[in-house]
Amino acid sequence: MVKFSEILNNKKEEKPKVEEKKEILSQELEKELDDSQKQYKKLLETCEKTCDKVYLKLSRKEKLSINEIKEFKKDIEETVEFLFNIENPLLIEEIFRDYPIEEYPKYHPRDVAFLSILIGKKLGYSKENLVELGIAGLLHEIGMFFLPQDVVLKKPKLTEEELEQVKKHPEYAAKYLSTVEDITENIIIAIYQEHERADGTGYPKGLKNEQIHEWAKIIGISDTFVAMIHSRPYREKKLHPDKAISEIIEINGNHFSKDVVIAFLSLITPYPIGSWVKLNNGEIGKVKKINEGSPKQPVVEIYFDSTGKKLQVPKEIDLSKESLYFISESITK
Repeated sequence: MVKFSEILNNKKEEKPKVEEKKEILSQELEKELDDSQKQYKKLLETCEKTCDKVYLKLSRKEKLSINEIKEFKKDIEETVEFLFNIENPLLIEEIFRDYPIEEYPKYHPRDVAFLSILIGKKLGYSKENLVELGIAGLLHEIGMFFLPQDVVLKKPKLTEEELEQVKKHPEYAAKYLSTVEDITENIIIAIYQEHERADGTGYPKGLKNEQIHEWAKIIGISDTFVAMIHSRPYREKKLHPDKAISEIIEINGNHFSKDVVIAFLSLITPYPIGSWVKLNNGEIGKVKKINEGSPKQPVVEIYFDSTGKKLQVPKEIDLSKESLYFISESITK
């Protein structure tokens, strides 16, 4: 993965005029990333503080107040607004970021919420529905707080009896949330059904595809993927994202609905939509669309030519239809 500073240093022998153009390129791309990263960092900090308060209260089995739910909702609204105004791969990068096993209960729900919102956006959800979907994602495992913590945090593999205990957490969550003001029925249903699978092998009811709420399907695939790529108290081994994606594709026909899988794959790719890439001919652009079946050959909108000069009118190139051009590197800060 190349950095902007390396772009500037790679061609020092070129004429000053070209260097000046590349400096303009660097400044423009750096500014875009700087602005979004600052907003993104603030968003993460605020969201984490609110989650800490909520999860602390849940760990004590205390009822959430209407003000706490409103604060929770406000953070999700800001997340959704961020995603609508700035299309970039920052949240995907955060989902991939590793963290200590003991931090799993803190970061896993947040990452599931982020990925669920991104998938919902791909499916054309309104901002209002994305907010509720995000809340469901953040609260999807609160039933775990009502289980024996020695089971939840157990490192050896769970026994059959313990596994059956864990499978009751959606019921505990639904029962608890039904007493909380301002939590909608859709949120409760999504959390209750998120472990159901299209082939009827899920729990707690063994529902099949059309019986499962779409929000539950979205949270289900998000939960599965995030769990695969991170260590858990009972499983230190984690999968590389590419391997996790392959496993999800393999079980696509059995566990997850096609529309949700396609939306998921359009986000979890080597080159997410909104990311900057450099082609083998030196041109630089933004990924505009992921081609189904060819995630490494997306549609790219070219903004800068091989000398670093900004094009007056961006041009579009579909790499799946081009034999001569391919992405040579991702561009990051």
